Amino acid sequence: MKNKRSEPNVNVTLPPGPNGSLLGRKFPCPTCGVALSIRLSQSSKPYCVCFDCGNQMFFRGKLGIRRLTELVESGKLIAEIEAREHSPAVMFNRLVHLRSQKAELIAKRALILTDSDLENAIRAVDNEIERAQGELSRLANDGREAK
Repeated sequence: MKNKRSEPNVNVTLPPGPNGSLLGRKFPCPTCGVALSIRLSQSSKPYCVCFDCGNQMFFRGKLGIRRLTELVESGKLIAEIEAREHSPAVMFNRLVHLRSQKAELIAKRALILTDSDLENAIRAVDNEIERAQGELSRLANDGREAK
């Protein structure tokens, strides 16, 4: 009987090349919003480390790495130079992510038949977008009141 662990997993190592464009690019920490340098592991997979928060992010699989590459190259996400509590950058990035999720869910809609679970998921994401927009608005107004 073969040991399954000794068999190579084709998804473990990605070919070098396309991921090299990520090396040194910036990706925001999901907790504090600070700009993190994207590094490449020995298997050419991107990862980030936030030493302030203790977060380690490993991007695995072709789909995950492709999504990371698209986000970084699109310039949609913003990253701050230094960490701050209740960062507007984190809220903005959350909104970008939620809008992307909503678009993916809408793309799954059938032409004729409706899926109530899918519609509920879309409404839930809409509600989360509204909450995030409210929080970002509150952060913007707090800055005005302090001046």
